[in-house]
Amino acid sequence: MLIELADTTVHVARKLRAYSQQAPEIVTLSPLECLVLLHVHRHPGVSPTALAHELALRSSNAATALRGLIKKGQVERTASAVDKRASCLHLTPAAQKAIVTVRRTWLEAIGQVEISEAELRVATHALGAINDALAEP
Repeated sequence: MLIELADTTVHVARKLRAYSQQAPEIVTLSPLECLVLLHVHRHPGVSPTALAHELALRSSNAATALRGLIKKGQVERTASAVDKRASCLHLTPAAQKAIVTVRRTWLEAIGQVEISEAELRVATHALGAINDALAEP
């Protein structure tokens, strides 16, 4: 049953990504850029080093994704208030607006599915537990 859940999750994620790209105002991002963007969204002010560590990315891969996101106007790097030598990452207003748009698109796509609140809580809990248990490869 776990394999079926994993397989279904992969397919749902692929379909949601395709829906995300339908809005013309959404900047096209690579899967890695999406991962980094969502991490910065969940952890505003994260440092590039912490981001790489938390996502189990090589520093060079994290740096490449960040450069792309900065160039695309999705993430901004600011000096840390605590240590001016360190930097903090934040979403730009454009990225914040894009996340709202994408989530609205997702809700429109899956909002018609008849699933009870209890079933959603169980599914969210199960996927959260799997996510927490999995180490990054």
